[in-house]
Amino acid sequence: MDNKLRFKNAVWIWENGAPQSDEYAEFKGTFFATGGKNRFLSVSVDSNYSLYINGVLADFGQYPDYPFYKVGDRVDITPFVKEGENEYLFVVWYYGRSNMTYSVGKAGIIFEIDEEGEILAFSSEGTQSRLSSGYVSHNNTDITEQLGLSYEYDAASADEGGAFSDSVKVEGITLDINKRPIKKTLLRDRTDFRKAFGGTYRFVDPTGKISPDMQKAALTFIRADRSEGLNTPFSLVSDNGENLYFIIDLCAEECGFLDFDITVPEKCDIFVAYGEHLADAQEEFHLRIPRKGGKKYLSQHLPPLRMQIFAVLRHCKGGQGRLRRYPSR
Repeated sequence: MDNKLRFKNAVWIWENGAPQSDEYAEFKGTFFATGGKNRFLSVSVDSNYSLYINGVLADFGQYPDYPFYKVGDRVDITPFVKEGENEYLFVVWYYGRSNMTYSVGKAGIIFEIDEEGEILAFSSEGTQSRLSSGYVSHNNTDITEQLGLSYEYDAASADEGGAFSDSVKVEGITLDINKRPIKKTLLRDRTDFRKAFGGTYRFVDPTGKISPDMQKAALTFIRADRSEGLNTPFSLVSDNGENLYFIIDLCAEECGFLDFDITVPEKCDIFVAYGEHLADAQEEFHLRIPRKGGKKYLSQHLPPLRMQIFAVLRHCKGGQGRLRRYPSR
């Protein structure tokens, strides 16, 4: 059995020749597919990725590896490909800082899309790329030393990205790439949930740092109606510009990826956190609607054993939207 992932035309590339840690890049292109055939993706990156085909999430998740032992995926993408011209978009996250789950290597992506052996698209210096328009690069904020980097997404700039241009060939990354030794994570339906409680909060002796301020915030409690059952949409209303928070009960021990729908009346910042217990309720999930001219608070990781900030979603637009995060966590 051949355990190697072999590329015919592809080379390792990146968006620029001087990548920095905690950097997001996008790579896009088109390919033409005929009818009635199977299409496959071969891909490896440093450090993580998501792939969209014709605007639909088709694949995500780099297998954790080492610079000296690279691993790649061979994925059937046939269900996402239409006859004729197709568009692909990779969003690649380069960590660039070693931690307990990642060993630092060079930023890069190598990929090929084939149709029963015929190469339809491949990574090259002609692949169009840019720094990501939504994910904020170079924050370098850790969740913990064990879990590595947090991330920040700015919805206000997500549709305003800069122009795409040619990529840069990356030298020094091995082409001896091993196939993933275990099965990939499957994207399944959302888990069950119910609202536990929520309310408003205010900071007590604020420091300007979101972690300690939220830990010590004075809370009002509105307990949920348990008769509403599972998976029931809910709302919180702030009439006077108060800060809002809510806590979601997943009803069981779970692991997976962030995915939720939310409707907000105006631009706002959302801080997402998790914790190991519900000590005095100051964990889980926080929504802040800033007053005009109000101070913007920066993300900070929260102390161990209480809660950890792992995502900051800034300037979420008014109206309904779906927020997803698939490359990691």
